[in-house]
Amino acid sequence: MGLLRGGRREPLSRTCDRHRNPRLPSSSAGRPLRWRLRPIHGLPVKVEPVDLAGIALKRLGLVGKGHQRDGRPTQDELDRLIGHFYANPRQIAPVSQIIRFAVATAMRQEEICKMRWSDLESRTRMLLICDRKGKAQQ
Repeated sequence: MGLLRGGRREPLSRTCDRHRNPRLPSSSAGRPLRWRLRPIHGLPVKVEPVDLAGIALKRLGLVGKGHQRDGRPTQDELDRLIGHFYANPRQIAPVSQIIRFAVATAMRQEEICKMRWSDLESRTRMLLICDRKGKAQQ
């Protein structure tokens, strides 16, 4: 997840210490060349160099399939995220509180954003969560 700063995304390397493996399907680099530049714009573009570069990148291990990973952030990462949003004077939304709530309830962003005051039973302090996404729906 990239952090927003002044409307721009910061590179992942500035916000996260963990190594991320780059992913790029082998055919995606040449698709714009094949589908747009040649037939639509009539540009004489050679696709072979792009294909050769893709093979070289794959052999060097710079692109490839994504690996399954544990998506849970470490406590240090959470503290840094919360601190970043808390310290930002331009931040309007209470992102620090939303992060804490999301971690405590294991709710997804969409589930949190869909909550309504009518879903809250203040007497019992219970919240009705509609359309909960399960493992089979991922």
